[in-house]
Amino acid sequence: LALAANQHVHTYLYWNLQRLNGLSSLPEALCSRLHSDYIINAARNGVLLHYVEQILTAFAERNLPVIVLKGTYLVDQVYPTPGARAMGDTDLLVPPDRIAEAVAVLEDLGYNGSEPFSPAFLTIRKHLGVFRRAGHPVELHYELMDPHRPMPVPVVEIWQRAVPATVAGCPALVLAPEDQLLHLCVHGTLQHQFRSDMRFLTDIVVYSRFASQQLDWPALVARVRRMHWGHCVWLALTLASRL
Repeated sequence: LALAANQHVHTYLYWNLQRLNGLSSLPEALCSRLHSDYIINAARNGVLLHYVEQILTAFAERNLPVIVLKGTYLVDQVYPTPGARAMGDTDLLVPPDRIAEAVAVLEDLGYNGSEPFSPAFLTIRKHLGVFRRAGHPVELHYELMDPHRPMPVPVVEIWQRAVPATVAGCPALVLAPEDQLLHLCVHGTLQHQFRSDMRFLTDIVVYSRFASQQLDWPALVARVRRMHWGHCVWLALTLASRL
């Protein structure tokens, strides 16, 4: 339990033990603690998704395109229940030429940035500093990979392949299935070099099952080879499968 909590996968552990009728084998105190953490996480995620709904509604009013990335989309649409995955910050991808509008929307909603906005950021990193409101952190991305990386992501293609979805009850865009899986793999390996927790591995497993009928594996492999991501994607998929 301590290991699972340290890796922020204890709520997913609880859901799986419940699904497999394994909770009865746990000491009552540990079972109670897991249940409590699961309920608290579900409630917290509900509050965070309420804030996401406000942001997406405000973006839609300005006709501002947005792709919802990673955990927020996964919690709301992919994981079996809202309590099964711990959610951190909300990552939103917006077009680079409209990033200032996105900043204005967040500020109008009461979010405070960790640093003043500067157009210079667009050439040196993939997102702005964190915006916060009532414990809800938001990162505005305009790239999926830092510009100085040797293997940048063609973000124009990402936008062309993005697909419509409903997130927090609002219409939005999400990454195409192949891009979604590749982003999960690359984010944990190439970008964070395994300094993140095990959630990125459970994300890979859960999303692979969720999108099994949609994933075009030959297209995914071709994209990996073109981007020279073979090693990090192989490693992520192999570890997710073994662990």
